[in-house]
Amino acid sequence: MFVHNSIESFSAWRRASGERPGFVLTIGNFDGCHLGHQALIKAARGLACDADVCVLTFDPRPAVYFRKLNGLPQDEHAPASESLFDPQQKIEAMAELGVNHLILQPFDAAFSQVTADGFFQAISRDGCAGIVIGDDFRFGSGRSGDAAFLGKACQTAGISLRRVDPVTVHGVRASSSRIRREILNSGNVELASVLLGREYALDGEVERGNQNGRRIGIHTANLRSLDQIIPRNGVYAGYFSLLDPLVAGSVKPALLCRNELALPCVINVGHRPTVDASAKPRLTVEAHVIDHKFGDDALYGKRARIYFAARLRDETRFSSIEALKEQIHRDIETARKITS
Repeated sequence: MFVHNSIESFSAWRRASGERPGFVLTIGNFDGCHLGHQALIKAARGLACDADVCVLTFDPRPAVYFRKLNGLPQDEHAPASESLFDPQQKIEAMAELGVNHLILQPFDAAFSQVTADGFFQAISRDGCAGIVIGDDFRFGSGRSGDAAFLGKACQTAGISLRRVDPVTVHGVRASSSRIRREILNSGNVELASVLLGREYALDGEVERGNQNGRRIGIHTANLRSLDQIIPRNGVYAGYFSLLDPLVAGSVKPALLCRNELALPCVINVGHRPTVDASAKPRLTVEAHVIDHKFGDDALYGKRARIYFAARLRDETRFSSIEALKEQIHRDIETARKITS
């Protein structure tokens, strides 16, 4: 898969590469690449036949750009991107779905002023044979372009246009905004997984923590450098995989389809109130891998991925370390049943 840092750079690549068959373009934010996004890419693949499938997405998302202009509130569970994906995950997901070209268009002040007609002219040149959009697609300055506008423009340009209906599961529409709310507000990773078509996954680097887990005999891997939405504080059952393998030649875990090499784990998200009495405790994400030991220092500095399978309980302040330890062991048994 080719990754391009703007519409213009993609067009330049097309021109420089010589005579090539046309391509089909689908457009959206593709945050999380949920079932609705996957339907768009599948429709684009069907329309393209042997032509390339191209995905155009924006960084940051337009809604986030405008929220920042108005003062984006700080939330330790939601980074500045307010995204379900970190940048590398979006690239991985597109590659796993068979996309040929990913266009990461910067959304800035200048781009926000591009008219609907100007946007269409930019995306429809250099061999565009088809465009695939969702039912609520709007584009151009002030969101002035809609499906009717795009339909007329495509008809004039001789470009095929296909609209894809939203995907619903048990009456719930798959949308990035709904998934973000479920993860942030209630930690409902089960519903998020259904709408995503996969388990929600966080990627980060394993850091050296305060060694609290080691002291009570329950080792944990603490993840830092998280550039994604973090689920609500609580305890979860899930799976753990290393992105930087300990053994050369090991298979890198897939994002959209967790493989059998992922290890069952218990995940704690929160401020560890029983062991951290500081005035402003830092939000932590830590995973205890069930029935597996890596070695005391083997994971530090490695990148890891944790998949959230189910929420077990809220984070709780216990009366003693012993009470906390007893509860963690109960959590481990519950997680073992869920992930076995």
